[in-house]
Amino acid sequence: MRRIIAFAVFLLASTTFAQLTYDPAKLVYTTDRKAHTIDELGKLFNTVLRQPRPVVLFVHGRGDEPQKSLAKKDGAALGLEEDYGLKVLMYDWESKAASTKDRARPLSHMTEAQERFGMVIDKLGQTLLNLEREGVTPTKITLLAHSMGTIVVERYVEANNAWRTPGGRPLFTTVVICSSDTARVGHAAWVDKIADVERRIFISVNSRDVVLG
Repeated sequence: MRRIIAFAVFLLASTTFAQLTYDPAKLVYTTDRKAHTIDELGKLFNTVLRQPRPVVLFVHGRGDEPQKSLAKKDGAALGLEEDYGLKVLMYDWESKAASTKDRARPLSHMTEAQERFGMVIDKLGQTLLNLEREGVTPTKITLLAHSMGTIVVERYVEANNAWRTPGGRPLFTTVVICSSDTARVGHAAWVDKIADVERRIFISVNSRDVVLG
């Protein structure tokens, strides 16, 4: 009997903590490790934006994602939600590198990454329009792009030559570009295109970052 119970516990733990790998059909993850397709995003956004808890749309950087940010210990998305009482929705893109110094592999996926990010932005914009028509005030929404995730945002802006939103309306209460991995030359140009629509943009820099140095 003990062996049966132990085996059942093992199976439950294995299912709960199964390694998450990139899936092109899944665009956004919640911190309970649940993945959402493009067809499921409308329902997800409609639910979380009606709640009082502030929402963060997190664009992760390079790494073994989505596992890295949703890990039970030190996961960035999980940490944001638990430490600050936010609702974190993590946009996932194919960011795995071959080594700690490899940039070529994640950069090779940027076209797909920015296109998928655009799908998320479009779905968010449509949801906000629907809420506006219903007379519903959505909760505060922050876009947080970290490290190489800022390149995803930059490529999206470049592909559209603008920050594309329904009717030119702001989507976010705040935009945060954290430890940007994009080139310094021309950085202001694509950020300004976001600023043409969004009202509050913050850029953080860590001059001692050994990875981005």
